[in-house]
Amino acid sequence: MSLPAALDHLRDPRVRDLAALLAGATQRRRAAIDPADIPWALRHVWLCDYLPEERDFRYRLAGEAINEAHGRSVARVRLSDLLPAAAFPPVLARYLRVVDEPAIGHGLGAVYLNIDRPVPGERIVLPLASDGARTDMILGMTVYDTGSTHPGHLSPNGALQLTFTPLAAL
Repeated sequence: MSLPAALDHLRDPRVRDLAALLAGATQRRRAAIDPADIPWALRHVWLCDYLPEERDFRYRLAGEAINEAHGRSVARVRLSDLLPAAAFPPVLARYLRVVDEPAIGHGLGAVYLNIDRPVPGERIVLPLASDGARTDMILGMTVYDTGSTHPGHLSPNGALQLTFTPLAAL
């Protein structure tokens, strides 16, 4: 499967491959994703339920690399409990945009806000719908390198570069 031109800005081959696999449908059903199709991605993926009443997300599962970055399992942990209070509002706003628009969110740069030092990497966040219509989950993939400050992963000031691609543009 090829990557839609609207997602040409994705850099990491693993992120590109996941996007190519999942970007074809305008609203991906969770049940259509078979972990057996993405064994190369499982270490870096995470799945969150959207909790609309609480305006929060709860991790349903996270791969080993995600848990390692946080220093613990994040399964069943709310985003608001995982992030420092100051970091929660901007991350929530990004994830809500993925849900509400719906859009594919992409970040390149310092991907972890709750770790002592910037961690360069790349993250993609995709909307999912249990019923095939209303987004009620997000699937993410975060790849990072704790031993590098490779300039290809960081913007000039080290900030996270964000891009949102509406599903309608695919």
